[in-house]
Amino acid sequence: MSRNSFPLKPLFSNTTQLPVVQNITLGASGVAATNAVSAQTYAVQLNATSGCWILFAPTAAAAATVSPTNGFLFKSTDFAMQIGIPPGYFIGAVEQSAAGTLNIMELTH
Repeated sequence: MSRNSFPLKPLFSNTTQLPVVQNITLGASGVAATNAVSAQTYAVQLNATSGCWILFAPTAAAAATVSPTNGFLFKSTDFAMQIGIPPGYFIGAVEQSAAGTLNIMELTH
């Protein structure tokens, strides 16, 4: 059972039968994930190779505006984080101090 009071499990692709995963390459400018999270996604699991600021937004353009003033900080030393997200939202990220990768795995219940 998850800490969110309902069981979470990876969302699997109907075509590949693999978990739905996206990666964002972190840089000095904010960037949004290529795709919005799926309609069946209610949470994501985040993990990063370097510290980054993260923002959830209803559009890719809004997600790409992520900065230290509007995003939340995820450190590379943190454990993988599971956090709720509305279906159809985009995830944006920007590096804290070094380039890296933010890994996003979509979860459902």
